[in-house]
Amino acid sequence: MAPHVGEPDRTEPGAIAVVRAIMAGELAYASLNEGYYDTLECLDSASCVPGVRGHSPFLEHHLAVTQERRGYGFEFHAGPSAEPRSDRRVSHSAMTRFAVVAIPLNSTPQRHSFCGDDRGSIYFTDGGAVPRVEAGRCLDTRHSVADVRPAGR
Repeated sequence: MAPHVGEPDRTEPGAIAVVRAIMAGELAYASLNEGYYDTLECLDSASCVPGVRGHSPFLEHHLAVTQERRGYGFEFHAGPSAEPRSDRRVSHSAMTRFAVVAIPLNSTPQRHSFCGDDRGSIYFTDGGAVPRVEAGRCLDTRHSVADVRPAGR
């Protein structure tokens, strides 16, 4: 689904929107999970945090289960596990960081890959190169798309 010669790539805004939606879902989820993030499955069901029931999902189901969408493949990278403590109501799969990567399925020199993480920014790499991620953190931070963290955070 690469654009024809001379046409702009219309798949990139969609890929950025998916990365942004996952990041927003993680930030909202963390507000119920003692500030910790979680797996996409937990964001979809909203049932992983002990004692929290009947809450609406933090992520649309199709985003939680889709690995490919509109010409991009998506990968979720879990960060380090949260330290368990008896005085906190935290899910068993809680993590301190996360990253989500969008990679074009048909790479060309003009297409970009994207990486967003818990810091609230989305970064891109040129030529469809796969962004490097370590311990739930985007490492290729030279080019930033946008800051998605809400004002005041």
